[in-house]
Amino acid sequence: MDFVFNDNAAKTNWMQNNTFLLDADFSHKDPKNRMFVTTPKFLNGVPASLSTVADEQSGNPLVPYPSWDSHSDTDCSKMISVLRVKISDCGQLWVLDSGVANVLQSFNATCPPKLLIFDLKTDQEIWRYQIPDKDFVMNSLLGTVELNGDCGKEHAYLADITGYGIVVVDRHKEISWRVQNQLTTFDPDATQYNTGGQIYTLTDGVMSLQSSSKLLYFHSLSSRKENWVPLDVINNEKNFVNNNSTRGFVTSPGERSGQSGPEVLDSQGDVMLFSNAADSSLYCWKTSTEYVTDNLHRVFQNDETFKFVSGMKMIEDNLLVASCPFGNIMNGNVDVNKVNYYILKAPIKKLLSKTPCIQ
Repeated sequence: MDFVFNDNAAKTNWMQNNTFLLDADFSHKDPKNRMFVTTPKFLNGVPASLSTVADEQSGNPLVPYPSWDSHSDTDCSKMISVLRVKISDCGQLWVLDSGVANVLQSFNATCPPKLLIFDLKTDQEIWRYQIPDKDFVMNSLLGTVELNGDCGKEHAYLADITGYGIVVVDRHKEISWRVQNQLTTFDPDATQYNTGGQIYTLTDGVMSLQSSSKLLYFHSLSSRKENWVPLDVINNEKNFVNNNSTRGFVTSPGERSGQSGPEVLDSQGDVMLFSNAADSSLYCWKTSTEYVTDNLHRVFQNDETFKFVSGMKMIEDNLLVASCPFGNIMNGNVDVNKVNYYILKAPIKKLLSKTPCIQ
């Protein structure tokens, strides 16, 4: 990966080996048809954590979004470290800034987390919400944003990966609340990973969030279960005066064969697609069936391009996936002389055509 640098000083301070692509998003609602990618500051030397991908003729370098001046290591008015983004049906880019840098070493909680919205027609910031102190903890890392609701009245669901919770933001009321219970933490029996021959340990909590018309599905990275809660439960802040309430929450009777990163639903909410780190695969589940092993069907497998799926989006009738060698990142042995990061795209109907999920 490379950046389009605006001065030599920025390029001098850049550490290429510390720059990891985590997430990608694209939407036909963007009049400029850009691909957005995140390169969070997991280690020092990353100049910007949100960019667009330049054209192929220039070798696809990254262009910081919306500008170089919007990014900083210390200025809390700017973006510190963005893990994931979400483009809404309203043509707006929702950006979740964790405020945490150097996550894999010293975990510098430089600034409070914040949620930003950019209008993709103008690339101007149109809304900002700083997460209040009551809704995050000392070791919080807000890393995923999911949306539900009409334009201007959305609820945003934010995954607190290492603080073990979900933060709900009501855009219209401009308030938020925290949800935390035993379902948002990790499973002690699912903390050992082996991806691409790399063995490592993660105690990550809830990372994946996906909403249908009535439910919010979620699961922790270090777990094998799926969970869900009705939207009318989690969207009511009165239910979480004590944020550890589990009323209305459901846990799957069955489980996956391994840990899973992101997941997506088709436009009807009938089929869920999710990654499975244990065998570098993509699986599907028909949501009208019980979540048990016999109803989880493998769709795709590749030890190289699907080594560890860190980002997944449903874009109209296509699946967009970002994958990275996360085990190598954890163990500090990324081979910079080979292709390590992939952005994959495929039609949903083609992926599901030979599975029971489409029948």
